[in-house]
Amino acid sequence: QTMGILDALFKQGVGSYHRNYDPRVHGFYSPDRNYGCTDTRLLETKVKDLPAWLGRRNYNPIAICQAIGRAYWRYNLRWISPKNIGAPLLAQACFFPMFIWYVVKYDEHAAEAHSKYH
Repeated sequence: QTMGILDALFKQGVGSYHRNYDPRVHGFYSPDRNYGCTDTRLLETKVKDLPAWLGRRNYNPIAICQAIGRAYWRYNLRWISPKNIGAPLLAQACFFPMFIWYVVKYDEHAAEAHSKYH
């Protein structure tokens, strides 16, 4: 039963290189790089072109998982893996728990809006 599920996932492309990856063209495989078709970035897209840009996105669950995996590897290779990480990683390690705590406790503090009464 389990092997049937794994076989189905492997046929869908889970755990393999991107189909457009060519070692002769791209060199070593990088897990944080998208080897698919290039498109304009979201920040470079004009508002009038936004519906067409959203229409070109792939909303397949496997494509979404691949995008999450690329984002993880991009973050990992940028902030976690370098030998000399310095202050940014420490700042992130302090910021993320504070942010999560703020989100968890937001309802308690939302009613405490400070305002001046004349």
